[in-house]
Amino acid sequence: MSSQTDFDGETLVVLPKDYMQSAQAASEVYEEELAARASSLEVENLTSKPGFFHGTLVATLLWLIPSIWTVCL
Repeated sequence: MSSQTDFDGETLVVLPKDYMQSAQAASEVYEEELAARASSLEVENLTSKPGFFHGTLVATLLWLIPSIWTVCL
């Protein structure tokens, strides 16, 4: 006999008071959805794009070149 069996509808299960409003109950009810979300935690707007470094470098150079020009003159 396995420790976990399928619920057949004939067994009476007594839950603790306010169990359905607990975090444990929510994690059991939404277990598959939580597992799927936990495996894909990539946030769409916070990932770096391939041109991000290039754009940062160009912006720094556009700020730095006029600064050096005014200091040297």
